[in-house]
Order: sequence, then structure tokens, then C-alpha cells
Amino acid sequence: MKYINKEFIRFILVGCLNTLVTYLLYLGLLTLFSYNLAYSCSYVGGIIFSYYLNVLFVFKKKVSWKSFLRFPLVYIFQYGCTLGLMNTLIIYGGVTQTAAPLIAIVATIPITFLLSKVVIAK
Repeated sequence: MKYINKEFIRFILVGCLNTLVTYLLYLGLLTLFSYNLAYSCSYVGGIIFSYYLNVLFVFKKKVSWKSFLRFPLVYIFQYGCTLGLMNTLIIYGGVTQTAAPLIAIVATIPITFLLSKVVIAK
């Protein structure tokens, strides 16, 4: 437990809150739009929401256009890593299709944290 710092704990909390807010936004938008448009809008909204919480609450930095424009790269990288790991778990590890995404997401949290820190702290 001594190796987990306060930033990382705040990062996990923000991730949980972001997931909840993004999902609720998706459900709200679903009443107005198709599921593809609702998901896309909520995903973009989640990136923006996550950026501000990570900057202000997790890493306690100032908001800047530079870090704001680079922040979505973290999500793109995380998506690629998660997808690759998920396929590996399913094809070679015998993990079910329902469990693999959860395992992959949890496994990529540390790299997502480090990338977010680099993007925001620089």
C-alpha cells in the first residue's frame, strides 16, 4: 500500500466518477439520438470531463490548451493497448469475451496514469 501514492488513488476515483458521468450522459443522449451518436458524444464529453478532473484534482496543475489537445492521445493509446490485450486474453488465454475487457482495462490503468501524468504535467 505504501507504493500507491495519493495521485494514483485520486486517478482511480476520477476514473470511476468519469465512467459514471459518461454512462449517465450516454443514457440521457440516447433519448434524443441514435446509440452511435449518443455514445460518440458521451465519449467526447467523458474525455473533456476527465481532462479537467485530472488536471485540477488528480495532478493539481493549471489547465492549458497544449495539454488539453494532447490528452485525447492518452485515450487512443489506452484503447489500442486494451484491445490488443483483450484479444490476447481471449485467443491465447482462454478468457471469456465478457471478462477480457474488464481485465484489460484494469491492467492498463498504470500506463494510462503515467501517460496522463506526462501529458498534463509537461
